[in-house]
Amino acid sequence: MHDIERQDIVGEGESFVVEKSVHAGEIVAVKHLKMCQLGSNLGHRLDKVLLDLQIMHHKPLRNHPNILRLIGYGWNTQVNNQPMPFIVVEYTHMGSFREYLRLRQGDTTLDNKFIFIGDVAAGLTALHDCGIVHGDLKLDNVLAFPSRDRPSNVVAKICDFGHSLVLSQDEHQHKRYCGTSRYNAPEVADQSHDARSSQDLDLQKCDIWAYGLLMWEVLKDGDCYFDKSWTQDRSHFTDFSGALEAASDDLSFSRFDKSHLRELARGFLKEKFGSMHSVGTGSKLSTAIFCGFLVKTLHMDPAQRPSDLKDFPLLTAWNKLGKAKLSTLLSMHSGKSELTYEVSYPR
Repeated sequence: MHDIERQDIVGEGESFVVEKSVHAGEIVAVKHLKMCQLGSNLGHRLDKVLLDLQIMHHKPLRNHPNILRLIGYGWNTQVNNQPMPFIVVEYTHMGSFREYLRLRQGDTTLDNKFIFIGDVAAGLTALHDCGIVHGDLKLDNVLAFPSRDRPSNVVAKICDFGHSLVLSQDEHQHKRYCGTSRYNAPEVADQSHDARSSQDLDLQKCDIWAYGLLMWEVLKDGDCYFDKSWTQDRSHFTDFSGALEAASDDLSFSRFDKSHLRELARGFLKEKFGSMHSVGTGSKLSTAIFCGFLVKTLHMDPAQRPSDLKDFPLLTAWNKLGKAKLSTLLSMHSGKSELTYEVSYPR
């Protein structure tokens, strides 16, 4: 892919810089490894690039409407003559779903929020059916794309698979769920470097916990579920030394006791929906089911959380493939994706 016209830097993450570019007349996004970090754990970051490619290139996922579409990939030799991989994916001017919801603060209808949440459920279910754990699910890792077949004209697509875990690969290798501490299930903090203890961890249910918090933040128009006012109640924290009200959000959260989240979620939902007089008649059932499901995802005991999202009514409301067809497609392709270093286009 040598005919890429580089334009503006539109974002960056822990290891990547994302550029808006043009390839073959199409606006695309190109992810480059940060050059300033080449000497810092380079092998580990290269593994993340390959994992990102492997997952987006996997046959049952590459054309999924709720998974970011891979356009191509290649090597950049412009820095110290050292070949570095880059990834080319579809571009959206709408940004992450957190950015999209915050920009439209209060203007996104409840029905449209349910559709977005259903989009993420469809994408996450496809990953889990392929034996893939996303590993860092949050609104920042879901992108908003224009879509003419939606009432809101927007579709949600999951991205950033660098922290993902492929359960069928290297079954005897120790797999560690990393994620982001604010969105990690409570059992993630109990992981050790002992592979035997990690085998007892249901990694997909760690994604389910993160999905519940994502649902919560969609209802809050992209704002973090963690409310600073919670610091006024000492019972919510395991260590209340000092004035947490004045502490940074990260410091406050590091001392937060997640066992209170279910009750706090119930309180938030009750305050938002009340007796549901403000909710349209056609949405009341969906709202009640949604609220019940959100609370279930936040069980401290993973065994009490939903095992998957297939029975979640919002799952395939706007999935063009349909649940049956998607399941058939997934069953046709199993095992590992095979990577070749060439441009890959969806068929």
